[in-house]
Amino acid sequence: MYFVSIQEMPQSPTQRTTSRRRALRLNALRDQTTNMVKLLESDQSHFALRPKDPQALHHLCFATLAAAESAPAPSTTKADDLAWERWCWYCETMSTPPLRDNTALSPASSALTAKRETALLCGFLLYLADSMPGRGGNASAKPQSNFQMVLAVRRVHERMAWTSCMECAKFTTP
Repeated sequence: MYFVSIQEMPQSPTQRTTSRRRALRLNALRDQTTNMVKLLESDQSHFALRPKDPQALHHLCFATLAAAESAPAPSTTKADDLAWERWCWYCETMSTPPLRDNTALSPASSALTAKRETALLCGFLLYLADSMPGRGGNASAKPQSNFQMVLAVRRVHERMAWTSCMECAKFTTP
């Protein structure tokens, strides 16, 4: 069995409100905007974006990410909010940021990155298997339900344009 000894993981919508879950994803969205702006500002190529208004790049990045966040169906967003809350909590237990950034990757570190991200996602899946209740709270959740949480975390990362790091750990539906 896989155990992490800290506070109990959020279990149901009654423990945490929808607004709290959305706030977690909005904070990640803001962090991602900052990361994207820094990355784009460091671009030295001929095609670099150099708007005259210094805030324009920030507004562009935030608007782009916010548009991607608003695209999914409300039911998908609700599921993603719950998965993201659990993911943030799990990453906190591992002392690692929930938004998986790979901007500093080098060819030498890609194998390590792949193993680290795979271990992190597998650990999250195993933790969910040990701790996530099934419907009605009487039994454990079905394995497919746990796996859907992992896929939801990947969807959030993909919408925030962090596909490469999450692609290191290739999880697909069975």
